[in-house]
Amino acid sequence: EKDFTAEYSKSNRSTCKVCMQKIGQDVLRLGQNVQSTTFDGWITNWHHCNCFFSKYKNAIPSTADIAGFSDIRFEDQKCIKDYMSGSKTAAPAAGVSQDQGGEGGGAFQCEYAKSNRSKCKACEENIDNGSVRIGYMEKMDRRPYLPTTQWHHAKCLVDAGKWTGTSTADISGFTALQAEDQEELKNALGIKGPSSSANPSAKSKPASSKSSAAKVKRGKRGKMDSESESEEVEEEETPEPPKKARKPAAKGGKNGAPEVEDMETEPSAGSGGKLTREEEALRKHSEKLFAIRQKLRGVSTALLRQALEENQADSRGGEVTLQGRLADLMLHGVPAACPKCGGRVKYEDGGYECTSWADEYARCQFKAATMGREAFVMPAGTGDAYLDSFKFVKTPIPRALERVAAAAAAAAGP
Repeated sequence: EKDFTAEYSKSNRSTCKVCMQKIGQDVLRLGQNVQSTTFDGWITNWHHCNCFFSKYKNAIPSTADIAGFSDIRFEDQKCIKDYMSGSKTAAPAAGVSQDQGGEGGGAFQCEYAKSNRSKCKACEENIDNGSVRIGYMEKMDRRPYLPTTQWHHAKCLVDAGKWTGTSTADISGFTALQAEDQEELKNALGIKGPSSSANPSAKSKPASSKSSAAKVKRGKRGKMDSESESEEVEEEETPEPPKKARKPAAKGGKNGAPEVEDMETEPSAGSGGKLTREEEALRKHSEKLFAIRQKLRGVSTALLRQALEENQADSRGGEVTLQGRLADLMLHGVPAACPKCGGRVKYEDGGYECTSWADEYARCQFKAATMGREAFVMPAGTGDAYLDSFKFVKTPIPRALERVAAAAAAAAGP
């Protein structure tokens, strides 16, 4: 099981975990496979591609850690590679300002604690609700090894030797703090010189604190006269633009998806210049495969299963899964029988895997990066114009794709 998944959304019901907007159907989405908090198993947290990389810049070590990467369009593969290499920068997620969410522009992140449940990673004491906390991103020491924020008190961060910054430019979210909190944080971290440009709205209310959190924080700083307190409360009740921006009207997106989706699925060839010979071969192969998948969208699920069963292929799964599986057979041919048990072999995620039982107790463990293919046979008299007129012409899988699959299989081990 890989820690990440890339696919095209099968419906418009999933929600991005960063911008909290719906992910439109057929839109590229990236998922993190994480441990469920309600049962003993794994769940997938889905994101828009742009939103994912706006928050987790270095979360994915390589494309070999992404399940389904070889099954998406070449343009989207290149887009993800560009995000991972840093040649393409993700725009801030819709409805989330750079100071309030994600990693922003610095290696450290600060904000007002939203509750008193977080603990300082140095002194292991709870961080009070409404007080300033500062942290940095670090991968978990267990599966799924995702980057999480390691929160500290400012003084504890320095005492633990974790503070490596030199100015406020190294701290995202700094301009969202009130002026007096900016000065306190600078003094605790030993930062000299003027602060970076302040956020005009920071003086009225901490960007990440609720009204109750702000009141707790004010109470800790001492008693305030009733007149100034009432003025501050009035300012706090002013509607916050970021909260309204979390539910923007969809404009120009597909199936009600936000505009950011159009940006993330655009070809990224311009960022990488002219395609290499291998990339051009992968692009042409991707176009042929997705041309067949597009035509299969008009074919009923019953006919998809019939065509797969005719070629002794796995006919289980939903409509989108069956379309991808049948398109592979129609373009490349049917994988040969398993050399170990003689059962049927399934091609998925760039590799071959036997799905049969070796005996009555265990499944066959055969896996391979390359394998021979046999001719695809279309059932006669399906009643579908496209299927009945289809003529099979075997197209080999590009060697570049096979090399990537072989390298991934070698890295995974036996």
